[in-house]
Amino acid sequence: MADEWLKVADVAAYLGVRRRTIYALIDRGELRAEGRSTTAIRADGTLRQRRADTRVRRADLIAYVKAARVRPGDLRHLGRA
Repeated sequence: MADEWLKVADVAAYLGVRRRTIYALIDRGELRAEGRSTTAIRADGTLRQRRADTRVRRADLIAYVKAARVRPGDLRHLGRA
């Protein structure tokens, strides 16, 4: 069975966050992704990295969600029972 690959926009919609949040998770290594990126020069001379065709495997998204869940007792540091 082939892996199902999701676009960054689809992953963002699933998690209820912006695409830039997904890219930040990818950059920090918290969410695995594959794809290619290109660098463009803006009119003002600064560089802009554009991520084209970045995809996240559904299995990696599910693993991220499971690992990110708050478990009972995880909020003790907040002083709540």
